[in-house]
Amino acid sequence: MIRRPRLAKGGLVLASSLVGLAVLCAGSQLATGDPLTYLRRLRNLSPWPDKAARLGIFRDDARLGYSYVPLATGRHRTSEFDVRYSIDATGCRVTPAPPRAKGVVLALGDSFTFGQGVADGDAYPAILGSRYWRRHKVRNCGGLGWGTGQAALVADDALAGPAKPSVVIYGWIWPDARRNYLRRSWLKIQNRYLRRIVHFEIVDGRLRYEGTAGPELGVDDDAPGLVAMESSLTLALVGHMARAAAARAAAFYLVILPYGDPATPMPIDEELIAYMRRNRIRFVDLRALESARSHGPLGVDRAAFFPLDTHPNAAWHAAVAAAIAERIVLD
Repeated sequence: MIRRPRLAKGGLVLASSLVGLAVLCAGSQLATGDPLTYLRRLRNLSPWPDKAARLGIFRDDARLGYSYVPLATGRHRTSEFDVRYSIDATGCRVTPAPPRAKGVVLALGDSFTFGQGVADGDAYPAILGSRYWRRHKVRNCGGLGWGTGQAALVADDALAGPAKPSVVIYGWIWPDARRNYLRRSWLKIQNRYLRRIVHFEIVDGRLRYEGTAGPELGVDDDAPGLVAMESSLTLALVGHMARAAAARAAAFYLVILPYGDPATPMPIDEELIAYMRRNRIRFVDLRALESARSHGPLGVDRAAFFPLDTHPNAAWHAAVAAAIAERIVLD
């Protein structure tokens, strides 16, 4: 049984929690021999709320919690990158537009799909459109901080629209599961950005959208049943996307993106793969893609990732695009 939310604790408890987190991270990094990396990473985490506001690309969204301002642009500058994010007229990130597109590919996901830290043309959906699937319009509708719930809602809208996609791709990393219910720590992070998340429940075995949620609905991270609820919702949302795509004669693919150490797979990854096989839903598993792997429990020696920001860099996106194009062949 999921425990319902308690009243927020005072600032002293929050401060002590943050200090504890910093000590834990630094202590863990000390074990790997590089304490300064984690101290710099804690300072460099970006965009912080004030920086995110200055990007000028976000807006409140009654259905998605938050989304992108059509035709907006924003510059994201840190010690590791200086890039501009461009949003198209549909509220997705700008990608190449072929003069006579044979079809539309809808790319969904979180910041790994959106391409935090890389230029518009260097995110893997843009590379797919410019190098491999040139006869198709590949739409990059990933979102910074989005979970599977936002992906499912965006897929519904696109599939019901006049220019429906012929292919839907959901780029998955295991932290997405922790965004799929009401985990208190995630709600607090999003609240720092003045954002809300989408809220789904499973009622009588059916997926039900409950609107958006903020910290007032938060469930403690150690609440009994929370992880099971997150897993159940993840499977239900992916299944919903697959069925919605099939109903509109579109192909659906789950792409498990390389993140973390493939030698220690996360349980949710294995649950998801078992679900895909059981329901005969197509998926592409890129966790072991050597040219885009990360190494070590804390992200040490991540040649394809920004060391401090921890998001993938342009080399990762290029390797992922090539691997996807090799495994998903479009006419």
